[in-house]
Amino acid sequence: DSDKLLAGKIIKVYEKKFDLEDLRSGRWEVNTEESEIMPMVILQEGEKIRIVGQKQDGQIFVAERIMPWERPGMPKNKFERKNHEMRINIQ
Repeated sequence: DSDKLLAGKIIKVYEKKFDLEDLRSGRWEVNTEESEIMPMVILQEGEKIRIVGQKQDGQIFVAERIMPWERPGMPKNKFERKNHEMRINIQ
């Protein structure tokens, strides 16, 4: 359900909340007061993350779980590798 998922980059960190820019350049205030923050996540400006939670009125999202951008076992720069391979094939 898209109302329960949010992903993007942390813009500003406050106590028990942070501002996030989502993948479509939308801005969200994310409430972290009762969230589970996975061990690999560092809540700092510029950090890319994925969040499970509930959208509220306006651009407010109440986080239930905050996870790293990359899932364990995923290639780190899949997109860049793909572009690099395409360049090699074209030349």
